[in-house]
Amino acid sequence: MWTPRYAHLKPNITFLCDRKCPNCNRATEVCPSSNKDNLSAGQFQEMLEECGRDGKIWTRITLTGGEPTFHPEFNRFVDIMAEYKKKYAPGCVISTYTYHHPHLFHKIEKAVSDHPDLVVKDTEKLEPEDHKYAMYLAPRDDAKRFGPDHFYVGCNLGHLCGLGYDDAGFYYCSVVPGIARVFGLK
Repeated sequence: MWTPRYAHLKPNITFLCDRKCPNCNRATEVCPSSNKDNLSAGQFQEMLEECGRDGKIWTRITLTGGEPTFHPEFNRFVDIMAEYKKKYAPGCVISTYTYHHPHLFHKIEKAVSDHPDLVVKDTEKLEPEDHKYAMYLAPRDDAKRFGPDHFYVGCNLGHLCGLGYDDAGFYYCSVVPGIARVFGLK
């Protein structure tokens, strides 16, 4: 079994996205979303405050989604991460994923201007024939790629990426909120 990175948090703040990337690990191309699936900035702030008061120190917080800048409160989320870092975890790396949507890039520019320590990670969107992620493929179904015994240890994304979080709470990895959304489990 893989052990998740308990000090890394990847909140899924929205499942909105217009890219329709093949094998999107949030399933936005097969199950489009609406604003009803957005995490509220208030809930995010409350969770981080509670973590800070209880001594839970995140070493990395990365906003994820769909496309995080689609969230109407994107910049507020960045402010909240920066407040948490200042108050509770000065060594915490705060970051966001984005594909640099041309009509929303001003949100990234403002966030970086307000918080120069914000790390902006390009999601490196892929061509349709280039499948970096096998969202709809179980490891045991691709023995050439994963090896015949891989399915015994399960998925390693929690180990690689850290814990997921959305409006329903915490998850073993950052991909699970998307799966829960698709199957109506939240």
